[in-house]
Amino acid sequence: MFSFSEAIVNILIGLGWFPINLMSPQHIYVFHLLNIYFQVLGLWLYVKTNNKRTVSWVLSSLFQVLMIFLVNLSTGYAFRARQLIFVLPVLCLLSASGAIDIYQRGYHFIKRCFLIKVSRFFNIKHIYVFCVMIIVLGISGSCLQEYYRLEKSSRREISIELIQRWKPNTVIWTTPHWEDQYYSFYLTLLGHPEVKNAIFGKENIQGSEDVTLPICWITDGNILPEEEDIMKEMGFEIVPLRSSPILDAQILWCR
Repeated sequence: MFSFSEAIVNILIGLGWFPINLMSPQHIYVFHLLNIYFQVLGLWLYVKTNNKRTVSWVLSSLFQVLMIFLVNLSTGYAFRARQLIFVLPVLCLLSASGAIDIYQRGYHFIKRCFLIKVSRFFNIKHIYVFCVMIIVLGISGSCLQEYYRLEKSSRREISIELIQRWKPNTVIWTTPHWEDQYYSFYLTLLGHPEVKNAIFGKENIQGSEDVTLPICWITDGNILPEEEDIMKEMGFEIVPLRSSPILDAQILWCR
């Protein structure tokens, strides 16, 4: 016989990880910890009841833990976009099996408490099939959204051909309003063999008379026409960033 707390835990296990892909990367791990907590709690409750289906429950929970870590890897950029295509069917199958498992274990409890009146107008099996379809479609949509984001970001990777044209003593000069989130771009450049001694400045190039003009200079897209003329007079040209991790609004000037 199912207790109220156990039924709630089963539902949370099946649905709790659903919004993971919709969360920003800063909050993803919080949801993972919550899901693992609920699964451990569910295991404890189910073992405590001495149910004969304990083994099937443990196996189902282990598969769900595996599914959570697969989502964690996919949202952590461990998978390329094309690899995520192979993960998507696995996520759909696991979500469907989790929903069916909830259906098998929570059928009598939910029927007695929630759907006894609704079943007079609708077939209860139709309701469960509809719920499974919503779960699978929601997971598929979030995974496709993640696939599109990874595919879009993969098209903005650093161009090796562009980096190879830079000399080892390349100087990258940045405007004062650049923040720390762009340091990943800098570190990627520093790790490239063609950019061993890159120097990164924080001052604006204008007004700096005692510095050597850089070979390349990264600015934002809000450059004025007169500033663009000055850059061209100084010998800089715009290099298209067809595949760069920085924002599309950024401009790379090279001499």
